[in-house]
Amino acid sequence: MKSKLILLLILFCSISKLHAQNNICMTSYYNSSDKAVYYLVWDMKTGKSAQYYWDATASKWAKMEINMPAQPLPEASGEIGMKAYYDCNDKAAYYIIWDCNSGKSIQYYWDSADSKWAKMEINLPADPLK
Repeated sequence: MKSKLILLLILFCSISKLHAQNNICMTSYYNSSDKAVYYLVWDMKTGKSAQYYWDATASKWAKMEINMPAQPLPEASGEIGMKAYYDCNDKAAYYIIWDCNSGKSIQYYWDSADSKWAKMEINLPADPLK
């Protein structure tokens, strides 16, 4: 347990340092089905991202082969925010990606039938505060 807490502290410090240096941010979710943590790392300027999981066999973090689109929020005018959520009832992961200037957002879900991240049909309004 102590080693897990130390790993989380190191990760938190690394996240803060990365964000301050080069616009890189991270978010994570815990998948209760496979009892694993997944991280989404992204560039706040471009939206380019990569997902990682712990590969216990190789004892290292591995990049997932299937990632979000290179431009997950077309025509963003500001910094891009992302948040991950794992729904225990659906046993599925969801991401919401938003433009920090306009508030425009797109929600993604894992489409297991097509083995890709797909946009949800129903999203928040393009200007959610009006």
